[in-house]
Amino acid sequence: YNPGESTTIKTRVFGVQLRVRDMKGGVLSPETYKKMEVEITWPDGVKTIHTVSKKGVVRINMNCTTWMNWKEYPEVKKAKDCESRRNPASPYAVSQVPEGEYIARVFLVYDGVRERIAEERFRVEGGKTEGGATVTVEPIVLTTIAPELTIVVQTPFGTPMVGATITVERVILGDVNTVVGAEGKVTIKEVPFAAEKGVKVTVHEWRGMKVEFTKDKVTLDNNIVVVDKIGKLIVKVVGQRGQGLAGAEVVIEGTPIKGTTAADGTFADELPAGSYTVKVSYGGKEKTATASVTGGQVTEVVVELP
Repeated sequence: YNPGESTTIKTRVFGVQLRVRDMKGGVLSPETYKKMEVEITWPDGVKTIHTVSKKGVVRINMNCTTWMNWKEYPEVKKAKDCESRRNPASPYAVSQVPEGEYIARVFLVYDGVRERIAEERFRVEGGKTEGGATVTVEPIVLTTIAPELTIVVQTPFGTPMVGATITVERVILGDVNTVVGAEGKVTIKEVPFAAEKGVKVTVHEWRGMKVEFTKDKVTLDNNIVVVDKIGKLIVKVVGQRGQGLAGAEVVIEGTPIKGTTAADGTFADELPAGSYTVKVSYGGKEKTATASVTGGQVTEVVVELP
């Protein structure tokens, strides 16, 4: 056409609905999607930023709200100029993208922290049409969020720490306070493993006794938490001739631990490292002893009754 004349130039655009999923392809919770934002790098270098719907869908479009790097273009003096200078100002609900290669980066955002959990390249190109319209492209981005993480909490002697109270610190998604269940296991839903950091697990109490043990970098492949602050105490109650006294009552003062000695005169249990007073009763006689328990080790105390 001649200079000064106007004409219409048509270009082919596609609808792209990006689908954000956990590392196994599953849908995440609306609460988790609410903490996400997706950064799209277009074929010409333009970058846009998008929210994720509660069903994990991102409609890719470009307008003054989504265009994030407009300051890099000298011809655009202010954000509102983008409509007339750079892009078609697509409505939020309408995805309009040209052919080419794109990069999608997914971030978790909370309290000023922005942690990248996925980066995926995808290509938009010509394909079949239906009813005169191009078919919507639906690339899937798998994040580093695991659908669940099962943690095993045990003592250095392999005893499951059933009933222990713990806190699992998840990156950005928040802490989970829970209680260890059967076999020493607890399962946490939607755990992000950004930059392979894993999660931090703190064991606070077990059987009414303070523990306060922390392990970092707990992951899918490193999910066993061995609380090395737990030691084993063996109390042996003997008579004057050194014979084991069965049925003697043993109380570890300041703890809920108590019991009776076995046929060989011994009573054993596990408890946090520290110094304890052991009280022994048998046949109307009592005696106390001091025991120093060390994490990961076995301590034996012999109490002789007259």
